[in-house]
Amino acid sequence: MGSGIGDDEAVRHRPGTARDALIEAAKRLLPDCAPGTIAGRDLAVAADVNYGLVHHYFGGKDAALLAGLRALRDDFVAAHGDVTSMPLLMASDPYLKALVRWHLHDADAV
Repeated sequence: MGSGIGDDEAVRHRPGTARDALIEAAKRLLPDCAPGTIAGRDLAVAADVNYGLVHHYFGGKDAALLAGLRALRDDFVAAHGDVTSMPLLMASDPYLKALVRWHLHDADAV
């Protein structure tokens, strides 16, 4: 039994929770679907959780999808290291270079 104060916050951020399931579902959906085409209920179904938990943990589907996007970014950086020097970014369109650099350095702005 916990102390009561802060216990709810600890439960919400423990690995394996519905919150993590929603982030994992967003990570699976985002590569194939534009964020605007993903409904909150679709996200909940993909996570196999109650739809109300999207709002409970994130306040809405947009914040849940942003958490999924951040998790995808973190996975990518962990797998590839310093991506700002990757050949794709060295030779690609300036817009793509700017977008990737901006996202890697300030995910809240994208």
